[in-house]
Amino acid sequence: MTDQFHESPETADSNAIDTERFRSLLTMAMVSNSYSQRKLCEHLGITMGTIQKYFKGKISPFQVRGLTMGRLADCLGVSIDSIYQYLQHGEFKSTISLEDVVSYIKAHGRKELPQILAACSEASTAEEQSQVLSTQATTADRGYTDEEASQFERCLSELFTAFVQERGASSLIAWNYIQAELSALKCNDDEIGHLHDLAFGMKELTGDDLTKCRDMFAGRFDSPCPLVSVLKTVPEKDSLRHKLEEISEVIAV
Repeated sequence: MTDQFHESPETADSNAIDTERFRSLLTMAMVSNSYSQRKLCEHLGITMGTIQKYFKGKISPFQVRGLTMGRLADCLGVSIDSIYQYLQHGEFKSTISLEDVVSYIKAHGRKELPQILAACSEASTAEEQSQVLSTQATTADRGYTDEEASQFERCLSELFTAFVQERGASSLIAWNYIQAELSALKCNDDEIGHLHDLAFGMKELTGDDLTKCRDMFAGRFDSPCPLVSVLKTVPEKDSLRHKLEEISEVIAV
């Protein structure tokens, strides 16, 4: 009676993972170089029959010749160690250490340092821009609550009243000044009308209303509200400064 070798479930699973990862490496090599299977075979120095066995899992990647693996690594632009790390862990891991970088800079620093510093600067700028965009996206997704809208409405009305008092003029004359400044900022008649009603306490805002206003004015002024932008240009008085600080905190939420 002939004994038969039975593969354990654990071994079968491991072999299946190895095959899948090896298949992924071969596919990546073809895609990244725009190779057909035949072209990849030529680069690896193998036959079409062999590569078919690779794809079907009939040959373990750990049984493939080192020369073939080296050529595959060359196709992928990685080291042969990275190939085996991918087969074991499912991801490429850098084999470059901080000591390697330091040694390289010491050896080639005088010639290559400007490029290294430029690359570091670009990476830093890209990271900062990414953080800014992430923050902007989070803020844009966050709408105002009705309570915040009510607080903004109150603060804006009080800010306008303080402005009128500081100028020692009537509300109408004070508003004519503000209206001219808003026009200079390219606000249209409808926008100026809404701001007028807010300044005179004639309009009640909901959280949705305030969010829509913020989105409408986004990027056009140095403040989410053009009326606040105008009043920021007025010579600072204590009463105005405190009101501006308070309303700026509300709309910055």
